[in-house]
Amino acid sequence: MTEISFGRDKYGFWKQNNPLPIDYSIEYKKKQSTTIEMSWLRIGWFLSVLDGSLKQLENWKVCDVGSGNGNFARVASNVFGSVKEYDLSGNTITVEELYSTEWDLIVLSDVLEHFDDIDDLFKIKFNYLLLSFPETPAVNDWQELVGWRHFKPNEHIYNLDMAGCKKWLSGSGYEVLRAGYIEDVIRKSDRQYNISSIVAKKNIS
Repeated sequence: MTEISFGRDKYGFWKQNNPLPIDYSIEYKKKQSTTIEMSWLRIGWFLSVLDGSLKQLENWKVCDVGSGNGNFARVASNVFGSVKEYDLSGNTITVEELYSTEWDLIVLSDVLEHFDDIDDLFKIKFNYLLLSFPETPAVNDWQELVGWRHFKPNEHIYNLDMAGCKKWLSGSGYEVLRAGYIEDVIRKSDRQYNISSIVAKKNIS
């Protein structure tokens, strides 16, 4: 049996060494709990950083990456011209379409921490990013994370934090337009920051 261990990656995140593969099945997907209220909150928070009218969004191509129960995509279709879902299970677009399309916006809600390599995100062509992820507590040793509600070995490969994600995005050609903890207002709160949210835009040189 492989012993669970984590180490610091090049961005300073705690990343699991040699994780075992997870079967992201239809049953796993059905357990995702994104609600209508959460979907509208995410959309409203994203729209708050844009300049211009909502009419411009009629031509936008949007992809919800790791779309889970599909709730966000259904709600977003009321705002954006084209909304697609990509997920490892279920009836969604193919990975070829994901990588070949130039997206105006991609959305990753509680998804990035599952990546084997977060730099794989930039294989996708996109202008805007709406990102949310569990905010990892500051610790000196990964074993201090055991017992944290979002510590899920083999499922959460990365343990991300706001400061690290800002540096990672900025160093990868994206400007962070807004960052905060907006989702915590309607989640069950333990009086600590729980879920971080970021809106970023590709730098056009």
